[in-house]
Formats: sequence, C-alpha cells, structure tokens
Amino acid sequence: MRSNACRGGPGPKGQATVELLLVLPVFLMVIFLIMELGMLCYQMLLVNHAMYEVARICALSAGPKDARNGRRCDEKTGKANQLFGQMFGTSADGIIQFQQVTAICEPDGQQDGQNDVEYQDMVVEAKFKLKLFFPLTCHALGDCGHMTKDFDARLKMPVEYPVWCKNGTCV
Repeated sequence: MRSNACRGGPGPKGQATVELLLVLPVFLMVIFLIMELGMLCYQMLLVNHAMYEVARICALSAGPKDARNGRRCDEKTGKANQLFGQMFGTSADGIIQFQQVTAICEPDGQQDGQNDVEYQDMVVEAKFKLKLFFPLTCHALGDCGHMTKDFDARLKMPVEYPVWCKNGTCV
C-alpha cells in the first residue's frame, strides 16, 4: 500500500517553508537589534572620547591667563562648540549630531592646602542625536520618525593651576 505523501495528500512537504516564514522575521529582528546596539555602543564611545578631549582642552585653557587675572576660571562654551564642530561637522546627515554644548566652571568645594587655592572643575554637558541604521529597531531604541536616539553626556575635568599660583595671585 502506498503512503498519502506520494499521492499529494497531507505530509511534511511544505512544513519547512511555513516554519521558515514564521521564524525568519523574528530571527532577523534579533540580528538587526544586536547590530544596532553595536553601532550605538560605537557611537557612544566616540561621544565619550570627544567629551573627554573637549573637557581636557577647556580645563587646560580655563586656568589663569596671566598674573593680572589671578585664578579666574572662564566659561568655555564657545570653545567647546567650536571643538565639537571640528570633530563631528555641522551637517545634519552625520551619524553623530551635537545639539547643545555648555562648558562652565564649578567649584569643587575642596581647598588645596599647599597653594591655598579652591579646586574647580570644568563641567562639559552636551546633548547628541545618534543615528539609527535599521528601521525596525527604532521601535525598541529610539525615535522612529527621525531614526535617531537622544544621548546626554556630562563630564567633569579638574582645572589645574600652576604651582606658582598662591593665595589667589600668580606671579
């Protein structure tokens, strides 16, 4: 007696195709999500490194300019914007778009006993938009209308003063 599979009756002939069609979209979504997370981590590493470099440059240039200025710590928002513009460009089609940057000095609240100078920190805060690459992952990670993820960063860098600055005067 012959089986039903040979006569075109019910059998496992199309079962693999149906299972593939059911599982493939979920599998691809997971793969794209993993790739998107990798790209976001890469972009966040770039942003963190850029923040560190900008804070370092601003902190080094925030110290006393000459003996008449004493221990003044200047706001460096303009310089920070200029540096981020050089690093990432100003076009809206880049993978990292910086929106708002501030660089201000904040007192640390501690005194340097050797120089009798209050410590200060250069605080750089920035808002970025990171680009998403895969369309379906925006539902889990960000804004689907613009295919972006908002990212806020804040970094403190101590402002260092020369050793010859004592009691508020630099000679």
